[in-house]
Amino acid sequence: LGAMIPWAYPRVIFAWVMFAAIGCAAGAHFADILWMRESARQARQLRAGYTGRIADAQSSVPSDRQRIQALITKSGQEREVDRAVAALIHMGMSTPHLRRAARLVGDLGNAKDYRLAYVVLSWNILI
Repeated sequence: LGAMIPWAYPRVIFAWVMFAAIGCAAGAHFADILWMRESARQARQLRAGYTGRIADAQSSVPSDRQRIQALITKSGQEREVDRAVAALIHMGMSTPHLRRAARLVGDLGNAKDYRLAYVVLSWNILI
């Protein structure tokens, strides 16, 4: 009876675990490719027509543009808004902490740029 139980064969179990791990790594790599394509598409959309200055921004509703421009001008923080938009475009996200870190140390790169495949492969090594 013991010979019929798959758990009695460690090599078979190891082979199935490795098969599943490689499948997970391949799936994670494919997900990485899809996420990178989407990130690039979003960055292109954000950069389309952007001059680097919020004062030059366009709006589909002119009254919205005027109201937003007035609020930004009134606050006196045009340069901060320009920096925040630049960080959003470059890093894929923008928070007060990320903007402060970028101001202190310079370019931080894309904060969303990590590879799920690396995470899965690392876990596979631990298994």
